[in-house]
Amino acid sequence: MKNKYEYLNDVKTDFSQYEEIKLTEQECINMKKNLKNRINGEKNTGKSNLKRYIIPAACIAAVAVVCQSAFAQGFITNIIKSVTTGHNNFMQIEMPDLPDKVDVPAELAGQIYDSDGNSLAEIDRNTEKLYDKDGNEIYIATTVEDGKTKYSTKKELKPDEIPESDKSQAIYTSLDEYRSVLSFDLKVPELIPDGYSFLYATGYRSSNGDVSGDYAALYYTNGKEKFSIHERIINEETAFETGTSLNLKEIDVNGCKAAYDGTMISWETDDDVSVSIMSGGSSVKGDILIDMARSTK
Repeated sequence: MKNKYEYLNDVKTDFSQYEEIKLTEQECINMKKNLKNRINGEKNTGKSNLKRYIIPAACIAAVAVVCQSAFAQGFITNIIKSVTTGHNNFMQIEMPDLPDKVDVPAELAGQIYDSDGNSLAEIDRNTEKLYDKDGNEIYIATTVEDGKTKYSTKKELKPDEIPESDKSQAIYTSLDEYRSVLSFDLKVPELIPDGYSFLYATGYRSSNGDVSGDYAALYYTNGKEKFSIHERIINEETAFETGTSLNLKEIDVNGCKAAYDGTMISWETDDDVSVSIMSGGSSVKGDILIDMARSTK
C-alpha cells in the first residue's frame, strides 16, 4: 500500500472502460485494515494523506490508470466536507496541482510504449492510451496484497455487451435468478431513464467459488451508454470510505440521508441495505439520479 502509484479513485476520471480486478478475501481484509489506519485521527484535521481509497461492491480492487490518475499520488489534499450516511462516509476533497509527467514504474521499465511504438521512460499527464510491445492497449495497476505494479491488457466492453462468468464473478441476465442468490431484498428503481433497460447483474465469488449473497451490482444500458447500481448488506465488514472532487451534498432519499455529487448518489435504507447509483460516465446524472433513488424500492 506504500507504492507511489496508488491512486485517487474516480477523480473526474471515468473508469468504466477499464477492467475490474477482484480481490481475494484476505486482500479485502488487508485493504480495510490499511484504510482504517490511514483515516483514523485524520478526518477532523482538515488535511490528510488519504489517497481516496474505496472498497466497492465485493471488494473490487482499485486499479491505477497511470496515464491519468498516477499524477494524483503523494500529495496532501484538503478535505472540504464530508457526508456520513450511517456506516459509509463520503468526502469532498480539493485537488492539488499535479505534475506534468511521472516516471514509468521501475519494475515496468522498457515495457510501456506509446501509440507509435516508442518505449516510454516518462508518462505525460495528457497521455490517454498506453501500449505493450505488441501494440495491445493496457492499463497499469498496483496490487493491494503485495504492492507490486503490473500492467494488464485493457478489456473494453461495449455498452451493451455482457461479460462472461469466470472464477471471480457470476453473470446473471435474469433478475429473478439473481435475487435467489442474494441474502437481502434487492432494491430496483421504478423509474428508469427513457431508452435504458436492465442488461446484466454480477455476483461476486469468494475464494471457494461460491457467490456472495451480501453484494449486488446491476448494469443498465441504452445501447450507447450504461450506468450501474451497487448494493450491499450494511455491517462493519461492508462499510467503506471514499471521496470526490465534485460538489458533495447531503440530500434526502425517502427519509434517509444520502450523499450526492451529481454523478453518484448513495444512501442506506431502513432495512440495512446500502445502495449506490453510479452514472459510469453516462448522461444519467443530476436530477435523474435523485429521481431514480427516490423511486427505488
